Amino acid sequence: MKKFFLITGFILIPLTCLSQINLEQKIKIKDSIEVRSVFSFSPSRAKKINGLSLKYWYSEDKTYKVNGLELGLNPLSIFFPFLTAIHSIPPFLHNPPLDDLSKLDSYKFDKINGIRFGIAFLDPAIINGLELNLTGGFDTQINGVSITPLVNKHFKVNGLSVALLGNFDTQVKGIQIGLFNKCNNLKGIQIGLWNKNEKRSLPFINWNFKS
Repeated sequence: MKKFFLITGFILIPLTCLSQINLEQKIKIKDSIEVRSVFSFSPSRAKKINGLSLKYWYSEDKTYKVNGLELGLNPLSIFFPFLTAIHSIPPFLHNPPLDDLSKLDSYKFDKINGIRFGIAFLDPAIINGLELNLTGGFDTQINGVSITPLVNKHFKVNGLSVALLGNFDTQVKGIQIGLFNKCNNLKGIQIGLWNKNEKRSLPFINWNFKS
């Protein structure tokens, strides 16, 4: 009986060690797939990209995190500036994307810590840093600076939102600069031809510092 247990032990111990090694290898492979360094394409199986993200398409059912630079390379985006410019005439007819920020719970947000640059982005995102978008910022939350030659429609702005035609943001804690500016919940300053917030509408400069 002792021999039986000894033989069984000699067989099972190496098998157990081998299984543990295989499991650790699988975990490492999975981690290396989900976390990419230097650069990665998006969408992909990566959930976190440290470096450069080359976004070539939109993904509705998957979110990811970028620590670095995200470049928008979607070939269809070349049509968006023209369509947005036509849709933005006249810009004063536009409204912020949401009336009630409690509806944000229904959105899935990518997270960008750094710079987001491209012609057009349609994926909701939280951007901590700088957004440079040739079409506009749509369905995003900005903690930093957002700049576009057309129209911005952010959920939240904590910082500066600049758009040539106009900014139409739900909540702003900071500054809006554009031809037309509209905000449902402003704690800051609006600079433009016509400015509207929950307190008043004024030309050139408007403000509100009370919640």
